[in-house]
Amino acid sequence: MTDAFERRALLIHLGDVLEVMNALLRRGKDHTTVRELAAESEFLAGQPLLMHISPRTTSREFVAQAVRAFSKWPQALLDADLDGERLATSVQRNLFADNPDGWLAYVAAMQAEVPWFGKCAYSDRAQDETSTDAAADNLDSALADEPGRTADVERNGGQAEVGRESVEGTVPIYPAWPWKSRS
Repeated sequence: MTDAFERRALLIHLGDVLEVMNALLRRGKDHTTVRELAAESEFLAGQPLLMHISPRTTSREFVAQAVRAFSKWPQALLDADLDGERLATSVQRNLFADNPDGWLAYVAAMQAEVPWFGKCAYSDRAQDETSTDAAADNLDSALADEPGRTADVERNGGQAEVGRESVEGTVPIYPAWPWKSRS
């Protein structure tokens, strides 16, 4: 059940980011820094994300970076398997590439609602690629160690299991939610 609450928290955060982008675009001051605009607006001043990004970021830069950072979130939040590392890495690379202190503050704020957020994202692409290679190696070794269908046949006295029933039964609880309807 934690997964549903974490997805909800991430969706709410995405909505907040969209509201901030809308507020910045309505002001029409593309070359003014986000921090300066936050000083002029009570709504923007109350958005912690804006205090975590680089102080030199203009309104136009923030909107462009935020679009790149969060454009994959809606689909990712609907996927059966939530790829939290992909979500965090996208934000880190697009909003905090040159601001590691801001990234750490943002992650700390996000972890209040989603404890795993940002734990796998690295500040350096080389570290990220090394991590991906290591994960692929670990997956290959785990798959090699995993017993195959032959082990099931041996355990069941020569009878292979034709199919396994889902723990949710035949009717999914939330048929419109893809992570609940896939088997």
